[in-house]
Amino acid sequence: MFRADRRRRRRVTVALLSTVTLLATGGCVDSADEDAREKMTAHIDQVAADTTEWAQQAPGGPPGIPEILEHIVANVQANARELSSDVRNPDAEGTGSLGEVQLALEGSGSGWLWSQDQALYVFCARFEVTRSPGQPRKVSAELFDCPPDAVPSGWRPTAPATPAGTPS
Repeated sequence: MFRADRRRRRRVTVALLSTVTLLATGGCVDSADEDAREKMTAHIDQVAADTTEWAQQAPGGPPGIPEILEHIVANVQANARELSSDVRNPDAEGTGSLGEVQLALEGSGSGWLWSQDQALYVFCARFEVTRSPGQPRKVSAELFDCPPDAVPSGWRPTAPATPAGTPS
């Protein structure tokens, strides 16, 4: 009788430890994904702000939309792959949505449990150049859910979450 109780307690203890380990590991992955997402969002927002400033203060007049999109791609510096680029209105005085570029970007994040370990994630970002009447052009950026074919073959980050989705 005593041995049976001891075995049962041991099984319960092992089950509880396994559950705690799984919960901690799951939390670490979620934490690493969120850390990577926050870092990537801050990065693309900064690239958008810097590009807006560059486009408004460019010597020799405002650059064309293709040049702005090229400037974005050149300044992302996050192991990016261009997915698409679309110039909707190349007119420097045009209004509305003038163009956009979509990129797959590699970012890294660390979890709260093992902060020294970096996990790699793939995010997709959309940069859009817009202009309202009477206003200078503005560049905005947002993360979006990567399409299934967003990650080129041979480009394999080591993270478990590829590609990462974004909350709606």
